[in-house]
Amino acid sequence: MSLWTPDGEVPVEPHRPTSSNPAPAERGAAGMVGGPEFDDLSPEEQAKAEQLVAEMAEMQRQLLGVPAAVIVVNHARGLLELAIMHLNQPEPRFEEARLAIDSFAAILDSTDDRLGEDGEYLRQVLTQVQIAFVQRQSDIAGATRTPDSGA
Repeated sequence: MSLWTPDGEVPVEPHRPTSSNPAPAERGAAGMVGGPEFDDLSPEEQAKAEQLVAEMAEMQRQLLGVPAAVIVVNHARGLLELAIMHLNQPEPRFEEARLAIDSFAAILDSTDDRLGEDGEYLRQVLTQVQIAFVQRQSDIAGATRTPDSGA
């Protein structure tokens, strides 16, 4: 068995269930591990489960109607917001912000120009957030220096 990637076919091993990832047959209603079986549910619970499955199918149908670029841009913006939140803490979480920024950059690097105008704008924003990251680090380092430290 193989998996297609942009770099070509990659061989993969067949899925073997583990105790932490049981096979679908070992899962209960709605695919939940350890959940009740559908037949064990009351008629009201079965109706609710069927309604939830139908709602999930409708959400998937709607999602498939949206261009992938829109979804990718939305996720990239979420990573940007995450980075900014970590940088704006009284005690910034630089490693967390760095991970979000690097992930944001990786999305942009791997999609090249396929995000259109949004991609160009996000590249500009990436530069700005990288500058903000360095500035915030400098601000924190400057605030921790004392006149007697010689730094």
